[in-house]
Amino acid sequence: MKIPLIAGSHGKALLSILPVDQLDEILAEKNLKKFTPHTCTAQAYKQMVQKAAADRFARDDEEYLEGIRSLAIPLDLGRSDVQAAVWVVGLKSQITDGMIPEFKKTLKEIGLRIETLFSR
Repeated sequence: MKIPLIAGSHGKALLSILPVDQLDEILAEKNLKKFTPHTCTAQAYKQMVQKAAADRFARDDEEYLEGIRSLAIPLDLGRSDVQAAVWVVGLKSQITDGMIPEFKKTLKEIGLRIETLFSR
């Protein structure tokens, strides 16, 4: 199954690494398809990407698949030719709102370890 870049938290995390003009270009050429009743508008999606850039954390609450929640962080590997993210996906009923802060903390810790290993 191929997941579109403009779907889910992984896409928001990957796009959050890009300069704003490049983000605008990608969003202009790719139509934001409505996957579920929770899929946001293109403008809201861009705002979520910008929030992910500021916070280094992205989330998807049933925007791509109903009943599925995903969380992601962008990785800074110190190279302009490589973009990467760490991504967690699960049932919304199992990744509860109360668990998100711990997932966020853990993802950022894991991300820092990966960045340290691969940005040498």
